[in-house]
Amino acid sequence: MASVLTVDDSPSIRQAIKIALGAAGEARGAVARLCRLAGAISYPLYIVHYPLVRLYAGWVWTRQVDPAVELAVGAGLAAALPLVAWLALKVYDEPARAWLGARGGRGRPAPIPAPETGAAPSTASPG
Repeated sequence: MASVLTVDDSPSIRQAIKIALGAAGEARGAVARLCRLAGAISYPLYIVHYPLVRLYAGWVWTRQVDPAVELAVGAGLAAALPLVAWLALKVYDEPARAWLGARGGRGRPAPIPAPETGAAPSTASPG
């Protein structure tokens, strides 16, 4: 007997529906500001988390600290990482982008123009 797949049968379908509904929505007010901040610090957070977490892991491994201290320091690090990422954004990332933009960069590559209709493809080799 063939089974009928329902939304309740598959967590992946439920997740896909939630993502689709969320993508269709529009954030306003404080939620919109929080979303912009999260987007702005996402790359700096990606860059700074690895070395800091490695330092923490090395400290835990070499010192064999008490589990309560380990948890407290780990929680403090987790709380501090977004602040460190925000500082990296303001001190390095935004000034670097402004400097590069002032030198003539657009920040994003120019789109490749679509080929003209009816034009024969080029057979010239590069170089």
